[in-house]
Amino acid sequence: YNEAFQGFSFTEEYKIDLCLEVGRMAIKGFKKKIKEMSPSAVLKQLKQPCYIDFENRYRNFKLEEGAARKLIFHLRVPIRTAVIESLASDLSTNIRLHDRRFRTKHILTFNMLLDLQKKQSFRDFVLYLENAEESMRAWIKVYTLDYSTTKDGEQTRLERLACEQLTRNIDLVISTASEVAKSHPKTLKDWLTNFHKRLADSFQLRLDELLEISGVEESKDKPILEFFMERFIQELQKLKKELKDSFTFLYAEMEEWKRRPYDILADEMIGCTKQCPFCGAVCEYMNPDHPGNHLVTSHRPTCLTANSVRLNLKHISLDVCTELVKSNLKFTNRDTKNKPHQYKKYREIYKDWEIAPNTSRYSSFYWKYFVAQYIDDITKHFGVSKPPPGSKEDKTLQEWKRLTWEAVEDNLKTSYQELVHSL
Repeated sequence: YNEAFQGFSFTEEYKIDLCLEVGRMAIKGFKKKIKEMSPSAVLKQLKQPCYIDFENRYRNFKLEEGAARKLIFHLRVPIRTAVIESLASDLSTNIRLHDRRFRTKHILTFNMLLDLQKKQSFRDFVLYLENAEESMRAWIKVYTLDYSTTKDGEQTRLERLACEQLTRNIDLVISTASEVAKSHPKTLKDWLTNFHKRLADSFQLRLDELLEISGVEESKDKPILEFFMERFIQELQKLKKELKDSFTFLYAEMEEWKRRPYDILADEMIGCTKQCPFCGAVCEYMNPDHPGNHLVTSHRPTCLTANSVRLNLKHISLDVCTELVKSNLKFTNRDTKNKPHQYKKYREIYKDWEIAPNTSRYSSFYWKYFVAQYIDDITKHFGVSKPPPGSKEDKTLQEWKRLTWEAVEDNLKTSYQELVHSL
């Protein structure tokens, strides 16, 4: 102790002793701290909070998974139904856009005539002659099924259109779900209510079924809604793959659809089904309620229908009505109350028909060739006799028999091209 400085003075020896003591104390404290911060100690300290957090997260995972799967269950049928309902219209539109045969009723008819000749079936001809609408519907159905099952790459055309529509539907559900989430609903019930409201016009969803999903208990720490969206999107992608796989045999279901593509095409293409009172040819207007008179540019020989009977004719008639309407010949049928009536005054009986004389430019070759080819079947079907040998009608028939299919086909194709270029 130094009285002059009224304090202590540190000798070198004391400084060393002091440093050693401080170091000893620091080491002791550090060892204690290390012991307290050891992994085992820390884990022991956090064991209970970690367990509680894990339990809550697992519980929320199960809740989110259950809610998402329940929602997917209720969406599966509505989404697939929406695909099917759209598919009928998509397929019919696709056919009309990519096949010129479906541009007009006139062009469609010519292609049907070509196919009928290729099949060489008098029975199919009779169906067309006696019920053109039924025959056209059957032809359109066969074509639609064939078009649907034709492959574009690895998928059929029907599968490709279905998958494209499915993708649009799934994308709509995802975007709607995200928009609802951004509106910050407080509960899953609020989310489901808003979700249903936004999709009600696109899918057949029942709100009461969706709200059953919201009956799951919410976590006390975090609402299930925070975990729900991610899980829901994952389940949607699984659903998309599942539905895509179900489209492989989609064509086999077509008969059971509410709206079938071939029916849509037929309704659009067939149009007016009124038949010429003399030859049975169908009105060519695509609008069933068209203004003005019924019109046919492709009339047939009158022997192909039993609608009217030319007076005083005892055998098959080879007349064409476009020639008859300028003659003084007479006909009789139930519309005339079985009384004779002049062909050239047909408008007195059939006011809504316009049959211009000598305009049968498209039909002549085709139907003359058909009559000559099937004369025995025609006379048997209608219960009439052939023209007497050497008669005017017999000479006409012999002339028709000299027509070749190549000439008839060229005539039809020329007519088809004229129609295409006139559009």
